[in-house]
Amino acid sequence: MKYLSLLLLLILSKFTTGQIVNKRFERTVLHDNFSYVSSRWEQRNTATESFITSDNKYIVKRLKDSYFAISLPNISEEYADFDLVALIEVEQSKENKNASGGIVLKAQKSGDGALILEINNNKEYRLRLMQKGKFITLLSNDNEGWIKSGNLKKKGANQVRIVTFGNEFDLYFNKQHERSFVETTFTAGKFGLFANAQSTLICTDINIMANEAYTEINENADKTYTELAQLFKTKIEKQQKDLDDLFRQLNECRSNLMIDTSAMSSNKTLMDENSRLKSRVNELETDLQKNKERLSYLESMKEDIEQNSNGDLIINLTELLAREKEKNTELQKENERLKKLLEN
Repeated sequence: MKYLSLLLLLILSKFTTGQIVNKRFERTVLHDNFSYVSSRWEQRNTATESFITSDNKYIVKRLKDSYFAISLPNISEEYADFDLVALIEVEQSKENKNASGGIVLKAQKSGDGALILEINNNKEYRLRLMQKGKFITLLSNDNEGWIKSGNLKKKGANQVRIVTFGNEFDLYFNKQHERSFVETTFTAGKFGLFANAQSTLICTDINIMANEAYTEINENADKTYTELAQLFKTKIEKQQKDLDDLFRQLNECRSNLMIDTSAMSSNKTLMDENSRLKSRVNELETDLQKNKERLSYLESMKEDIEQNSNGDLIINLTELLAREKEKNTELQKENERLKKLLEN
């Protein structure tokens, strides 16, 4: 599956030239022109990196010549589908002519995954997949993944826009469509700003539109499974009560049945009583068979549920079914004994 996704990415990213995302987003998730310092963005200054809001700019700087700096806004939700527009500039640097920076897409809560879109001052861009601190270059294998673009400006700020829906992405530079691509590694995540080693990224405006925050499907699936398992637990408990009633009625029949068959033949009252008891035994046998079939059905459903991961409920279901089997066996033996007594 991994190689199939990679092949699909390479095919679509190389040959898709028109926009592929046809989706409108109506809710503003984030808009900031950095006119004042807020708690939305981290403010920090250390020997290795700095994050500062100043003069209507948010500046992300990596001072060391290794690793990188990432700043994510203080937003708790994750998003799968969105329209992000940012005005960014990579500061010119005499110390590092290869300085670069850009946008973080679908950053994972675990901190070990994200998509990174970078630009530099040579009118180039690249897309990289970051996983567990390592980078994988996407879209191009040449020139360390850097791709020339006539839509980028060599000096000053560039407007970068990424529109994504599902696994499809449209990329724009300065309001011109650059390319479209498909990337399937991450379903959803957070967004932010990126500065490469010994680089400074300046952002003067960022706007992100979306319709709704991402909700994991597994959470709903787990809830549905729990409700289903609880439903079957309730049904099995009711079945247990019905079997208890059957067992009690059979005991009553056993206590009332006259074992002395010679007395039965000479006493019409006892014969009538035995006839009634025989009819009752037949009814109980019918009920017992229905309950056995019902229990078999519940056991089959339990085996289906057992494929899920709720261990406590599965243990309860297994114990209940074991008790029902044991009671069914006892009832069957009692019926057989009663039939033999009636036949003598």
